[in-house]
This record gives sequence, structure tokens and C-alpha cells, in this order.
Amino acid sequence: MWRGFRFPFAAIAYIVASPLALLVDLLSPRRRFAAGWVVGYMLLALAVTAGGWSLGEFSESAEYAWTAQLTDSYYQARDNLQDLPYADLIRLYAARNDLDPALVAAVVQRESAYDPDAVSRAGARGLMQILPSTWRYLNPDSPCPGDHAPPSCGPGCIFDPAANIRVGTRYLRLLLGEFDGDVVLATAAYNAGPSAVRHLGREQPAGIPPFRETRQYVRDVLYRWAALREEPRAAIVSMELGTLGRLTRGTTALSAGLWFVFCLWTLRRLPWTLQR
Repeated sequence: MWRGFRFPFAAIAYIVASPLALLVDLLSPRRRFAAGWVVGYMLLALAVTAGGWSLGEFSESAEYAWTAQLTDSYYQARDNLQDLPYADLIRLYAARNDLDPALVAAVVQRESAYDPDAVSRAGARGLMQILPSTWRYLNPDSPCPGDHAPPSCGPGCIFDPAANIRVGTRYLRLLLGEFDGDVVLATAAYNAGPSAVRHLGREQPAGIPPFRETRQYVRDVLYRWAALREEPRAAIVSMELGTLGRLTRGTTALSAGLWFVFCLWTLRRLPWTLQR
């Protein structure tokens, strides 16, 4: 009666226990090693790799679908900035540029963590990390050239919180206009530049350039944006997307680990194979 179940049970056992079998053989190789362990290990590694890829695709789709919902309603939503630094300035210049204050606060948080004297490796400066070239383009009448070290040299300086937020929100509004109100693309362009989004993002999911830093930047801003909204559902979805992102990264890391162990095992078994 149980004979019909032996094969599937044996196959599952080979797949589940194959990492342990390969690790034992890696540490103490034997001349003979059952081919079933190798097949089981390969099936497991391929399944984990495919699962990681599928989770990544689903995660990105879910993020961008939720972003569309946020975008549709953010004009009516209230922000939750009362305990944040520079909240009044963020509200003021967000209103002047028809932006959601919570979105602006999310960008400031991700860019500088509210440090007005922050300077990046690329030379971006201030709360919203504006490049000197962008500063001069959007603020041609400023006496500050935008390329000096902190601290602020005056009220109109690139390191002045009010001036930096004023120019940063104007730049974000221009990007939203350029990309037809698409928050995902505008956020990606704020990090990587609009030309990168236009030329490199065409064949990518949601149009984001294939840069790991830019993709993570967009995720961070979206999570923070959702968390700052006074909508219970936003906070819940933010946590769900965060969990999904961690699961995707964990699956990808497991896949890489499995293939790494397999490569080591193959190299260790190579002398035995060549002696045959």
C-alpha cells in the first residue's frame, strides 16, 4: 500500500536534506557520493532562485500599485509631521509647490536625516541634498554659489534650511511635471537624475533605472511617505511591503548561499572526478 508513496517521499527527503549532505561531504569528502543528493540540491537551489525572482517581481508590482493609490488621494490626506524637525518649512514650501508635505518630509528624511549641513560624496548639500549645479539653475539670483563647505553663509545659502527646502520642493515639483505626476519616476529622478530615468528606465519595471541605490532609494521614500500619512491602511501596507522586501532579500541571499556552497563542493570533488 505504501509503495506508491516511496518515490515522492524519497524525492522530498533528498531535496530537503541535500544541503546537509553536501556540507558534510564538503568537509569530509568521500570517494562515492549518491547522485540523488546532487539532483536534490540542484532542484532546491533552482526553486529558491525562482522563488526569489518571483518575490522580487511581486514586491515591485505591489509597491507601485500602492504608490498609485497614495498618489490618487494625497491631496485630500492630512500629514503627520508635528513631531518632525522643520515641519513648518516643509508644510510652507510643499503648499507653494502643490506637494504632499509627507512626501517632502520622506525625501528629507532619506536624503539627509534632517541634517542641514549634510554633504554627500557626490557633492549634494543640505536637507534635500541639492547639487550645486541644480542650485544655481533653480536659484540664479542667489549670492551663494552652492559649492562651499558648511555651515550656512546666510539666509539664502544652500545650507540654510528654508532656502534648501524652497529649492528642493521646486525641483521635486518640476520632476513630477516632467513625468506626468508619477511619484515613483519623479522620486527615482530625484536620486539618479531625469536623464537616467528617461533613457535607462525604459525597459525596467516601473521605469526605474537598474541601479541598486536608486531602487532602494525609491523604496525607502515610499515606505516613509506611507508611514507619515494619517491613514491606518497606509501604515499597515507600509509594514506589509517592508516584510515582503525583507523576505525577497532573504530569499535572494539564500539562493546566493546555496550556489556558493555548490561551487565550493564542485571544486572540492574535482580531484576525485579527475582520478576516475
